[in-house]
Amino acid sequence: MSEHAVRWVERICALLLLPVFFMIAGLKVDLRAVDATAFRELGLILLVAVGGKFIGTFAGARVTACGSGTRPSWPS
Repeated sequence: MSEHAVRWVERICALLLLPVFFMIAGLKVDLRAVDATAFRELGLILLVAVGGKFIGTFAGARVTACGSGTRPSWPS
């Protein structure tokens, strides 16, 4: 396949087929089967995921000494 054709197929898949897949998968979810325990587990998973992102970003900024340079990240 030519590179132009590959880019066209990738664009069609990303713009059309991927949203259709998630729509169909979402329609098959039965939320009536979800109880309070499942919501607590979901909350814990989200807390760990968001906390891990924050801690990882903070640690990376500290290790690379972000912000200790002479140029501030925002104008004064």
